[in-house]
Amino acid sequence: MQPAKPSGPYSVAARRFHWWTVAFLAVQVPVGLVMVYRGKGLNVWDATTNVLYSGHKLLGLIILCAVIARLIYRLTQGAPADEPTLEPWQKGVSHATHWTLYLLLIVLLAGMHVAAALFHYVIRRDGVLQRMLVRAGRYGS
Repeated sequence: MQPAKPSGPYSVAARRFHWWTVAFLAVQVPVGLVMVYRGKGLNVWDATTNVLYSGHKLLGLIILCAVIARLIYRLTQGAPADEPTLEPWQKGVSHATHWTLYLLLIVLLAGMHVAAALFHYVIRRDGVLQRMLVRAGRYGS
């Protein structure tokens, strides 16, 4: 990890990574809620619901790529030094919070993916998981 840079603002690239991640997540959450409401709550499986599911998956992959790129940028370029007025405990909490968010964004995305696959296999008992298995080449034929 690079040493901290002199105190000051984050770089333009770091700020863009931050706000793009926030924007993607701000879209992802409501799309996911509407998607589940239409698909499960209303039991409506039409073109709109399919677009919501496909968009939700695509946006999830975009978020994952953005978070990984953001993490690589942070590890290679570093971050500004801590604000000098912060108490040592505040600096520790700040660092722990930042790294925990990175961890959660990556682990919650992967974890939610696995949980969704298990939900389809165990609860719904539909063919979603089977379509992705290695031996699924002739599924439905």
